[in-house]
Amino acid sequence: MKNLLILTFCIASFTLGAQADDNPSSVTANATNRFVVTGMHCGGCAQGLTSELRHSKGVATVSVSLTNKLATVAFDTNQITSARLIKVIREAGFKATLAKP
Repeated sequence: MKNLLILTFCIASFTLGAQADDNPSSVTANATNRFVVTGMHCGGCAQGLTSELRHSKGVATVSVSLTNKLATVAFDTNQITSARLIKVIREAGFKATLAKP
């Protein structure tokens, strides 16, 4: 049952990621953080997480690597915090911690 739920989430995330707006953001980033993300099982998970982060107010750019289990986010600290980005990742169904430099 758990595998079915994960598969369903991955397919839904892939569908959402495919519909993401690919236009460059008008946000000017003044910080970039890397987050260790656990719980991603497929490319659809990575695309879905990319979409969720990209649509967060204050995020300029996002890169999510399934292979490295990392999300790199450039953002405006006047609009969003690292703690809020971790919350967005968790709300998308994954666990996240700030990566050590």
